[in-house]
Amino acid sequence: TVLAQAILGSRSAAQNCPSQSLHDMPLRPVDAERLPPMIPGADVAEAQRLDDLKQFRKYLVDTGGVKALMKLFQHTAQNEMRLDNPTLLKDFLGKYQEESFESSEEVTLWRDNEEFRKQNGELEEQVKRLEVEMDEAQRFRLSSQLWAALAPGAGAV
Repeated sequence: TVLAQAILGSRSAAQNCPSQSLHDMPLRPVDAERLPPMIPGADVAEAQRLDDLKQFRKYLVDTGGVKALMKLFQHTAQNEMRLDNPTLLKDFLGKYQEESFESSEEVTLWRDNEEFRKQNGELEEQVKRLEVEMDEAQRFRLSSQLWAALAPGAGAV
């Protein structure tokens, strides 16, 4: 019974919670003016669809897809009299040798990667040389300090 009262008491406390009553509070005119206007879901969906379509068109242009389709249509207009040829697209793409955006970008990236690997090797060799020089300089400085401490009148090396 104590447990039941605690549970019932917590429920009634939750019902009396001020945050629950916020749902029932009217919106002040000042707050309503600051809120942006509600946009219907259909308008949001249409705007998203148009944005996706725009991005897809940009992708087709960037990857050379539009250029390939234009060449296909030119090839069809010049060489094929009938468009019901089922192997037209397959034949054209088999002969289409123009380098696409992705393959030229891939070649550039491979070339850059090789250059960076070469530079990385050179920099690692330079680090090793500098570490050796730094060790030699530290040994020389320590030996000079030791010599000055052991023989103060002899002068520094």
